[in-house]
Amino acid sequence: MVAYMMLDVRAEAAVGENWGTQATYPLPASIVVGMLKDNGIQKVKLFEADGSSLNALSNSGIEVMVGIPNDLLSSLASDYSAAQAWVSQNVSKHISSVDIRYVAPWNELFLSTYNGTYLNITLPAV
Repeated sequence: MVAYMMLDVRAEAAVGENWGTQATYPLPASIVVGMLKDNGIQKVKLFEADGSSLNALSNSGIEVMVGIPNDLLSSLASDYSAAQAWVSQNVSKHISSVDIRYVAPWNELFLSTYNGTYLNITLPAV
């Protein structure tokens, strides 16, 4: 029975990529999406919900996580209308053609160097 259960285990893996747009010489979003697809990248996390990046990901088949920049967390946590506007502009506007799976704050929010700055605002912002 144990051997049978071990044979029936299926693993599914995908390679993902982080994509930020703050660069000295950024590539056009359409070229980046082409490179992702050419290299078999199936998932991407956008550090900024950039309209150009989201438009380029339209109908690409790539799963997308949209990042909420750290500097917006406080306003999104404290102002519901600001949060609605952000979601409308960065998620709802693209959801019909972009495979948006998640919306999440940037990573590294809880590093000790931030001295707890984001502890009380991260959950309400999301």
